[in-house]
Amino acid sequence: MKRKDMRTGRTVAIRRQPKKGRPTYRFNWMTPFVISRHDPRILYCRVERLFRSADWGDHWTVISSDLSTAPGPGRQGDVPLGTITTIAESPLAKGLLYVGTDDGNVWMTGDAGGAGK
Repeated sequence: MKRKDMRTGRTVAIRRQPKKGRPTYRFNWMTPFVISRHDPRILYCRVERLFRSADWGDHWTVISSDLSTAPGPGRQGDVPLGTITTIAESPLAKGLLYVGTDDGNVWMTGDAGGAGK
């Protein structure tokens, strides 16, 4: 993912990478992200975990554990399984998020993942 300043044309990569020595994230080819309706600086992005940025993607915080069933390498194809495929934020309540995974799970948090870290 990239962020582009439309006035200057400058682009900045904002894709979250794991820390050195940590397992790689399971990115799907259509990685969903959401810009909060309540604060345009807040972005949500996913892999198998949900990430939140409060500064347009400059810094990311993990706000969930692995929300998939973590199917393992034996159940992988051309696209990794066990990833978040959809994110939705309530238009009425900031931090009320719904997340769905490609292995059939649906998750909800009412505090932007604060209790589920």
